[in-house]
Amino acid sequence: MVMLNQKKLAFLLFSCPIYASHAATYINTIEPETTQSSNRYLLTLVENGHVFPAPYQATVKNGKIYLPENLLAMLHLPATVKIGRGGFFNPAEIPHLQEKYDADKNELLITIPADWLPDQKVTIPDRWTSAFYNDDVTPGALLNYNIYAEKYAHSAYLSGWLDGIYYNHFGYLDLSGDYTYLRNQGEVFTQAQRLNTTLVINNRRKADKLLLGDITTDNSGGFSGVYMGGIQFRRDFSLRPDIVTYPTLKLSGTAALPSTLDFYVNGSKTDQTKVSPGPYVINNIPFINGDGTMTVVTTDQNGRQVASTIPYNVQQDMLKPGLSDFNMSLGLLRYNYGTPDNEYKNAAASGTWRYGLSDAVTTLSHAEAARRMALLGGGIQYNTGRWGRFDIMASGSEAREAEKGASGYISYTQSFRRASITFSHVQSSNHYLDLSDYDAFYSDPISSDQIFYSQTLPDAVGTLGVGLMHFHSEDGGSDTLANLSYSTVYDRLLTFTLSYSRDFSQTNSNDVMFGITLPFGGKTTVGVQEQTSSGDESSTLLNISHQSGSDLGLDWSANTSLENDYLYPGYTDFSANWKTAHATYSGGAYGYGRSFTPWLGVQGSMVYMDKSLFFSRELGDAFIKVDTDGVGGVPYYYNGTLEGKTSSNGVGFVSDVVPYEKDDVAIDPTHLPANEVATGVKHGFFVPEEAGYEVRFRFNNLSEQQLIRVDAGKSVSLFAGEPIVDSKGRVITHLAYGNMAALSNNAINQRYTLKNNGKTLCSFTLSTKHDTGIEPVLCKN
Repeated sequence: MVMLNQKKLAFLLFSCPIYASHAATYINTIEPETTQSSNRYLLTLVENGHVFPAPYQATVKNGKIYLPENLLAMLHLPATVKIGRGGFFNPAEIPHLQEKYDADKNELLITIPADWLPDQKVTIPDRWTSAFYNDDVTPGALLNYNIYAEKYAHSAYLSGWLDGIYYNHFGYLDLSGDYTYLRNQGEVFTQAQRLNTTLVINNRRKADKLLLGDITTDNSGGFSGVYMGGIQFRRDFSLRPDIVTYPTLKLSGTAALPSTLDFYVNGSKTDQTKVSPGPYVINNIPFINGDGTMTVVTTDQNGRQVASTIPYNVQQDMLKPGLSDFNMSLGLLRYNYGTPDNEYKNAAASGTWRYGLSDAVTTLSHAEAARRMALLGGGIQYNTGRWGRFDIMASGSEAREAEKGASGYISYTQSFRRASITFSHVQSSNHYLDLSDYDAFYSDPISSDQIFYSQTLPDAVGTLGVGLMHFHSEDGGSDTLANLSYSTVYDRLLTFTLSYSRDFSQTNSNDVMFGITLPFGGKTTVGVQEQTSSGDESSTLLNISHQSGSDLGLDWSANTSLENDYLYPGYTDFSANWKTAHATYSGGAYGYGRSFTPWLGVQGSMVYMDKSLFFSRELGDAFIKVDTDGVGGVPYYYNGTLEGKTSSNGVGFVSDVVPYEKDDVAIDPTHLPANEVATGVKHGFFVPEEAGYEVRFRFNNLSEQQLIRVDAGKSVSLFAGEPIVDSKGRVITHLAYGNMAALSNNAINQRYTLKNNGKTLCSFTLSTKHDTGIEPVLCKN
């Protein structure tokens, strides 16, 4: 076997006269077979710019290159290629194939038509195609509370809202209720009532959710949802953010050489991927939504670039082909929610099923049933692409004495680069009945039309909006409302809004409103709003507010209005919220003229986790407890944003964690005491809904440790990573680089052993205590 070499080729050409006449034929191809050399060589194969990593055997006969038959499939060559004796073929004899031998690199360059290459399914490596993450949960319980009290003259009012949640890895139990106390003119009214009790069990692998207790039926597709007490089983894709559920933008093309694709959405680069030579298909471009323009810039390995512009229309609430979701509910209808007359009665069932029929069509079916009542409906979501989207739904019901009714809904939406339009029409007939009207004796037919148009004006001069709504009932009553609005931001500071509304009903009223908002600094704004109505009624509203953002601190606002050309004092209110690490305290007053009603409030959460009770600002759908090992005043960051500093006992909370997102929390170790060293400064987590997770940062206290340098003499070789074992056989630490180790100061007069693969290397004893510095220790074998 011979590896071709340029020097060898030159030697053969100029030292062997018999082949000198053929020099032009074989320069930059391959040398002919001679009696002095073998006819088998090792070549590097390059197909359409793609380099195969291993060299392959080639045979040369009469100056022609022959490759073994087993390379046909690898080189994507037709199966009809002529195979010679010995199982070799000549690629030069294949029509439409080009070959060239590069003697400098010992490469055989083969170029075949792009349509011979197999289709590539390219996946863009972004967060949507990340792996499935397991939940990070620290089982515990929390109680969110909101207490409000006010007093005016001879009356007083107190209310409290409580929401308790117990959570673990499988789901959570949610129990909420409120309490009301009212005293007026010596009469006292009190009421305590339960609002919701729901057990939620999640199956994240299958994206299924089971709810037991108080539930709300599905209200998608224009159908009305109702409160029920019972059981609900539904698909919830929020449990699986790693699954792309909607039809994504597809891109196909052909690369002649290895190339890089850069994606630009509305002028901004969003991602990049690489493709090999040949046809390719990318069907997972999920980082865009709505309508717009995508530009794909293809750069091959030679630096040549080709740009293609592709319009797109992506709808994230539709389902990709073959995917389905459902919502099935069974139980008793719930009446008078949140009132003392709350009750459960009348068994009912409701179900919705959606299915992605194609990239353009998602189907929907819906059914409702109760005693002497049934409803069946369905429809489609149709995305035409550049021409917009249609939603068409229809349903029919039969209730009581075979009374039948029907309802229909159609909507059209279209978004452009600078504009959007929405139109919808709802029509229902007499006797149409669903679960929301189950106890009604008569259902009024209704007809409504709504159209909205929004336009972003060029050169960033503002946004223009137009809306028209028309309602009509069977008794002949109708109402038509129209609105025209304009808003703009001047010099990124001054916000100006103008709105005109007209009611074409019997009142035939007109309303004009304009407002100006101006920021002072980064957190304070001042606003003026003027509103004029028919009948010469007018009011002026003045507002000033201060927001401290996510930082702890004081938020406050004040509003006052002047009615009818400043002749009469209007409504006034002012409030303040003091945000602390343990709760948010609020207070203020409101009223007309000089008569004010003062009020106070407090909102927050109590958290029981890891056998300890903590107090925090009100927590959201998911939260993180940060534990800095008892060290207070340590800054901590959520996804790079400062959230605060840990309390005096080393505890902090991140209250607004997004459920089912891979996030991280980090600390700033520069704020640690001089004798504390962090073992880690950043932790990632993946928290489900209605749950919490404890992130622990641990520190080594240098004042509680003794640094030693182990010396075993020349007879024993020590290496970093070898375990140090105490007298009880426990591994307490490992030897570091430079034969360094850290041991507890409490380890004086104890014997330690260094081992390697279970074999004792040497032993030593700490005999003295040194708070600072490095103690040399002699380890004897």
